[in-house]
Amino acid sequence: MRRRAATAPSSSAGRIEASQPGVPGGAAVALSGAVAKWQIDTEVLFGRLSAHGAAMASTAGEFTTTDSSNAAAIKAVGEAGTSAVATDANVL
Repeated sequence: MRRRAATAPSSSAGRIEASQPGVPGGAAVALSGAVAKWQIDTEVLFGRLSAHGAAMASTAGEFTTTDSSNAAAIKAVGEAGTSAVATDANVL
């Protein structure tokens, strides 16, 4: 699936470029400029999307680590509280 997503923009660009020889003069120039801009915009947006995805994956990993650490800290507090209650009960 990732491969298809990564190659889709370049595949579309290739098909558009292949169709250009049949376009009349002035329209070909305009189309060529539009295609060039589209290719640049597509590369920029794909790069941003890829970077955003990588950042989300990294953040998810950091969240998992933090969540596990917090769970251990809460468990330790709970165990300390339980033993303190048991000690207080023995004193009485």
